[in-house]
Amino acid sequence: MSSKYGQELTALEQSLVDHVERGTPLDLLGDRSGPPGEAAMRSWGDDRTIRSWVIRDILLGRLAADPDPHGIDLHGCRITGRLDLMHVRTEVAVRFTHCLLPEGVDVRYARLGPVGLTHCRIEHRTLTAFNALQLSAPMLDLSDTTIVNSSPVAALHLLEAQIGGVLELDRSKLRNDSGPAICADAIQVGGALLMRQAVAVGTSERGAVCLFNARVDGSAELDGTELRNSAGPALYAELAHVQGPLYLRLGFTATGSGTASAVNLRSTRLCAFACSGATMRSASGPALLLSGARIDGPLDCSGATFDSASGPGLVASHARIEGSMICNRGFTATGSGRSGAVSIVDARIGNALECDGAVLRNKTGPALDAEGVDIKGVLLLRNGFTAEGTGVRGAVSMIAASIGDTTEISGARIVNDQGPALVANLVKIGGVLVLDRGTRIAGTGQEGALQLIDSRIEDAVELLDAEVRDNGGPAVQMRQARVGQSMTFGARFRAVASNTRLTVGLSQVQIGTTLHITPACAEHLRSSGASLDVDGLTYVGLPRGISSAEWLEMLGSSTPWYAAQPYQQLAAAERAAGHDSGVRRVLMAQRRDQIESGALTGRGERSWAKVSGVTLGYGYQPWRALIALFLVLLMSALAAGFMGGLGGLQKVRTQANAPVESCHLVDRIGFGLDAGAPLITSGTRPKCETTSAAWGSALTISGWVLKVLAWAFATLFIAGFTGAVRKT
Repeated sequence: MSSKYGQELTALEQSLVDHVERGTPLDLLGDRSGPPGEAAMRSWGDDRTIRSWVIRDILLGRLAADPDPHGIDLHGCRITGRLDLMHVRTEVAVRFTHCLLPEGVDVRYARLGPVGLTHCRIEHRTLTAFNALQLSAPMLDLSDTTIVNSSPVAALHLLEAQIGGVLELDRSKLRNDSGPAICADAIQVGGALLMRQAVAVGTSERGAVCLFNARVDGSAELDGTELRNSAGPALYAELAHVQGPLYLRLGFTATGSGTASAVNLRSTRLCAFACSGATMRSASGPALLLSGARIDGPLDCSGATFDSASGPGLVASHARIEGSMICNRGFTATGSGRSGAVSIVDARIGNALECDGAVLRNKTGPALDAEGVDIKGVLLLRNGFTAEGTGVRGAVSMIAASIGDTTEISGARIVNDQGPALVANLVKIGGVLVLDRGTRIAGTGQEGALQLIDSRIEDAVELLDAEVRDNGGPAVQMRQARVGQSMTFGARFRAVASNTRLTVGLSQVQIGTTLHITPACAEHLRSSGASLDVDGLTYVGLPRGISSAEWLEMLGSSTPWYAAQPYQQLAAAERAAGHDSGVRRVLMAQRRDQIESGALTGRGERSWAKVSGVTLGYGYQPWRALIALFLVLLMSALAAGFMGGLGGLQKVRTQANAPVESCHLVDRIGFGLDAGAPLITSGTRPKCETTSAAWGSALTISGWVLKVLAWAFATLFIAGFTGAVRKT
């Protein structure tokens, strides 16, 4: 048989035509053991060679007028010339297995039936090895195939191709020394995209594998695949839409270069995304870029490694994740720069953010940048979670973040040797905030290692088993925070601050129910010299865990400066509990602290406050002045009795020449009481008078002094009793 152009077919080519008409495969491999290697393929002679135009003419119906729907099924053959199926329209299936196509394939603008080139080798030195621009086919199977060329376009060019079913590239090997390995921008795949255990190596600023604006109606699975690019991203899939899950798991590796990310999924739309166990590395850009992506299910990065030499490891800023974001079981992110090792700024996570056992490191910026993140479920930083950051933004930055449920930081380590450790100012937490199981938070700077300034915690704050340490500022700063339920300082909670007056800042904090401080924590705070700023701290009832007396002692000795409100808060709680003596004890301690701290600036005011403290208990114990008055009267009586008996007193003489007589003891005591008591007389004084002797003069002077003291104490008692003395 001859072709349309008069060229005779070889026996092998005629055999192929016959097999196509019968719908049977032409297998030239026979029963040989194992698939042929590259060297074997290149050694095939004319008996294993079919010219490429024969394939085209068969599909156009020139050589096989009535081909069987099974179409071309060729095994173990060499195709000479470039297989040109450009613009071909046919429904006949094409299947090549273990074939060598040294001049490549061109199926641009073709409308073909099912196409499969499996276990083949397709190559070209300068042209695109497999050019499928705008190809339309119900399925395309290139599994186990090697495609190699050096073309600026791509080794496999699928730009705007339409594959109605599955596009399979499992275990394929693609390499391009001058461009992308795969260019599939704007491709449409009606089924799944399968590229598992494959290798794609490109040299292009666009990417080793390009899926820009691609649409896949099924899943996209690249499990175990290795992607490399020495000039740009490994995978570039910006604006791609995958209706099924995207899998980059089980040893998936992507290595990119340049300023672009290793894997670029910016603004993609995915059903779900799992990259557990993957490794992504970039020389300068993000290892994985998910900014603006929308994921309708979970994002699972458990056990994945993201490494960037001079950029962030993982960026998911402004992403929308309807399920959970899971970074457990050996998740590692290493980055550099202000964007953080992991950045989820302004991202929305529909369920939980789990980082159990995750390790995040950044030597020039935050380890985790989660400013403005909206997490509808729980936030879990547990079981060895480690964040090592540098700089003033903190190792973990969660400013203005919103967490719908519990935030648990347990068994974690968050450190920053050049700034704060955890910055969560303006954060909103819908559940409990827990620090437990040996968590260590260490920072440096004036604002504090753990910052929760102006935060809102709807449930409780439980600082249980944790150490918070800062060099240069407070360990904990919660100024103006709002806590809906209780706040607990557990027995194993430790706050240590050096080179600062303040250890724990609770100024203007509002606690919805109780303040609970365990005795062990209180003892630690006292023994370590820690100071608490509790000015404006409000809570319900008396502090729990420690007695009012212990809390009162801490207000006096463990606060950096005097403030009236903490005392008034405690006094109000004592008053509500019906503890009148407790109220007085608190208010007296307040006045004492006010004096000792130097809050009273005037010298006269300070002196009067000290006097009233001794004599009246700052106005709360006027009985002290009454006792002092009684002591003055007693001293006056004793002085008169003693000195009067030594010649200081004599009976009043009715006649000038009457003899001098000593006063009786009772009269002497009465004389002393009259001399010392203000406004009171016993009627005894007219019976006795002082003598001119030395004892009489001494008694007169002592009487004047005691009289003044008696009047003073009487006046103080009346003033204190009537409340005329200012108490605070």
